[in-house]
Amino acid sequence: MTTPAGGMRPTPRTHRRTVLTHGVAWNAVSEVAQVAFNFAAMLVLVRIIPPAEYGKATAATSVLVLLTSFSAAGLLGHVLQLHEGEDPDWTLHWHAAAVLQGGLFLAANVIAGVYWFLPAYRPAAPLLHVGSLGCLLNLPHLFAYQLLQRELDFRRSRLGIILSSLANTVATVALGVSGFGAYAIVIGAQVVGLLPLPVYLLVIRRWRPHGPWFAWPEWRRHAPSLRFGGQQMVMAFLATARGTVEAAVLPGTVGFAAIGLLGRANGLHGQTVGRLSNILRDTVYPLLPRSAGDPPTFARHTTLFVQATLLAAIPGAIALGLLGPELSRVLYGRKWIAADPLIWPVALAGLGLGAFGVGMLVVQAASRLRATIVLALIEAVLVAPLALVTISRTPLTSYAWLVAGGELVAGVLAIGVASRHLRASWAWDVFAPGLAAAAGGAAAVLALKGTLVARPAGVQLAVGAPAFLLAALGTLRVGFPGVLRNIVGRLKGGPVLLRWLALRPSTT
Repeated sequence: MTTPAGGMRPTPRTHRRTVLTHGVAWNAVSEVAQVAFNFAAMLVLVRIIPPAEYGKATAATSVLVLLTSFSAAGLLGHVLQLHEGEDPDWTLHWHAAAVLQGGLFLAANVIAGVYWFLPAYRPAAPLLHVGSLGCLLNLPHLFAYQLLQRELDFRRSRLGIILSSLANTVATVALGVSGFGAYAIVIGAQVVGLLPLPVYLLVIRRWRPHGPWFAWPEWRRHAPSLRFGGQQMVMAFLATARGTVEAAVLPGTVGFAAIGLLGRANGLHGQTVGRLSNILRDTVYPLLPRSAGDPPTFARHTTLFVQATLLAAIPGAIALGLLGPELSRVLYGRKWIAADPLIWPVALAGLGLGAFGVGMLVVQAASRLRATIVLALIEAVLVAPLALVTISRTPLTSYAWLVAGGELVAGVLAIGVASRHLRASWAWDVFAPGLAAAAGGAAAVLALKGTLVARPAGVQLAVGAPAFLLAALGTLRVGFPGVLRNIVGRLKGGPVLLRWLALRPSTT
């Protein structure tokens, strides 16, 4: 069959590949842009905002993150579960989301009111009042993002995120330079950074609900979304359990300055290795549920998804552990040298959390909602109570290593539960390439460490990072050429990279 222009009509598989390729490209652009913006802000802020101010901001935002677990994100996310040809009732979604976000705004201010009466937490109270505005702005922000995700419009959805990150960065730096300290962080992230997508939805796209803007929703008509959203809320609450317990315990046991150091180590992971997993997750997941009705195709897609994610996450975590102190010195300066002992455990905790997240997404795409809740509960039980060890004056580094162990166990468990939806050879397929690449890269860096030890941090990083990458790629080229061919060939510009590696593109 041909198109009127005489070309071959694109098949669904060709369309999916095109959408995936464009999605990866736009998500990569988005992640790179966010890294660049955050990097620019970081160069300024870490030199003018002391650790204690970072700790205050973390104490306030941790509460907002906890409240966000009950936000409309889960309820609106149900639109991605719908099959082809099913149209969401967007007005119904808007009304339900408005009720949820309004309730979170009130809850944030009630908690802030309680903070005023607790001396150890009083510095975070006004920050929480200001940050509560984000609960209201999240209504059009989340709505616009999910609408674009449902339409597979990665270009506009990621442009919205890029502009949000830019607005956040500009506001944070401007306020930070002006001496606003923790307020700069909270206002940038929780208020200004949430403005671009609402502007797109309400001003540029001129979206309007059918009927009144705010009305009590018809909950019975919303039953499927409520079930899915409720499950997502439970999982999100459990996912934030560690941060919640940390926010409740650490200010009184280790102090705001130590919280700032832990947050800086977590930020180093989130702004580097953590970005790679985000690109794959945000691109692939909207497509996964659509093939869940075809088990062989679903198994092929999910195995590739997990394999590609771990292929980025495992070597990335090892590289960060080996080169993290040098990277921290280049980005943050010697002011944050006290965070160095936290880099290895944070990197491994991030790896475990990434593995847990990808396993959860596979189980969720298969609509095994009960299993996802059980997994989230297990992860929370494994990790969240660990913050209590700091009550006995356990060093912060020891606590970070305990968290790393708990997250790694949870990650392996989640992938094990997801394995019934993977190919039969899943264990070798998803773990071996990443472990081999990490081993090759680590060997190269360790071989160079002795010759670079007296060099400046920038030189060590400039030599060590490319050495790790080239050695990891070389290991994959020799040991897993089929994996490279299958993953790299699906990326925009992948065929060029395959030619550099002397590999032919995959025909599958």
